[in-house]
Amino acid sequence: MTMARISKRSGLSQGVVNYYFKSKDELIFAVAVKVYSITVADTSRGLKLAKSPRDRVNVIIEANINNRIFTTDGARAWVEFFAALWQKPDLARLQYMFDRRIISNLVDSLSKLVSPEDAREIAHTIVFLIDGLWVRKASGFGDLEPKESVQRIWQIIDLKLADLSRSRNDNV
Repeated sequence: MTMARISKRSGLSQGVVNYYFKSKDELIFAVAVKVYSITVADTSRGLKLAKSPRDRVNVIIEANINNRIFTTDGARAWVEFFAALWQKPDLARLQYMFDRRIISNLVDSLSKLVSPEDAREIAHTIVFLIDGLWVRKASGFGDLEPKESVQRIWQIIDLKLADLSRSRNDNV
């Protein structure tokens, strides 16, 4: 992704894009902040309406894979952002804060269903699945729409919850 391509896709002149963003890194940071703010706002709004721990987990997943941000272009920008993390401390800090927030929200909700250790494990699995879906979307092979993506994540969560339930019953 180049500044010229970004300006062409956005319909803005390259001069305008370069005026507001001195570098591609600055633009990527601004896009990441915008996407994260959308995700945080959607999560906060949804959590206020959620009636159960399962609803809360679903809100968090849906906020991270929704029609406004889960697009091929959005995913390609995210991959570019992610690829720059180890070179750019500001980007790494932003991703670290976001990861801590999503993990914390997921663990809080999942802890009402399973032990804190299992909640942490499931939360990390959810984040890995979300990240994987974003990579597939960026590659052009991500044929799943947000709703289907959320359903696939729930298939994995439900398998894990059923496995934990069987383990608990076997130990009783």
